[in-house]
Amino acid sequence: MKKRNSIFACSLAVIMATQMHGCVWLAVGATATAAKVIHDRRDIGTQINDQTIELRLKSKLNADPTTKRSHIVVVSENFHVLLAGEAATQSAASEATRIANSEPGVRKVWNQLRVQPNSGAFTRSNDVLTTGRVKTGMIQIKLPGFDPTRVNVTTTNGVVHLMGKVTQEEANAVKIFARTVYGVQGVVALFEITPNANYL
Repeated sequence: MKKRNSIFACSLAVIMATQMHGCVWLAVGATATAAKVIHDRRDIGTQINDQTIELRLKSKLNADPTTKRSHIVVVSENFHVLLAGEAATQSAASEATRIANSEPGVRKVWNQLRVQPNSGAFTRSNDVLTTGRVKTGMIQIKLPGFDPTRVNVTTTNGVVHLMGKVTQEEANAVKIFARTVYGVQGVVALFEITPNANYL
């Protein structure tokens, strides 16, 4: 059964990775996604539902006349939704929250949007690099049972948002580490705390 679940998880990972843009990154993305899928503390069904929520919300936000001109990043972890990036107006930020809260299955919405003009290519490129530094650097954290792939890292305007199911000890260690990474201008921890490090 465990072997069958691993095979299914790997297959799911490849499917999820095809959502990425660019052939160059496909193989790398598939490998990284596979690791996350297999070791994630969410079950496979929840991971699929989170992906569905993200896709639906992105589509709705891009279609809504109030929010479509904003740069809104959507992340769903265990039905907890993060909205990050830039909202063109306060009305757009509020409407984004309303749309996210109305999505079936969503338990909580974290609105971290900044009301300001959309970020440019330079800022977004730096955000991608910062996310990469945090993700790869977490391997330095030495805690029993800690798996860096269980931490979802999203960076917008230099601010790192951390999500995922972790223990309090893991949460503290990740927050301390993230603040030391080059390019990080702020850290927002939105973790879901689990009491058992061995919980899968």
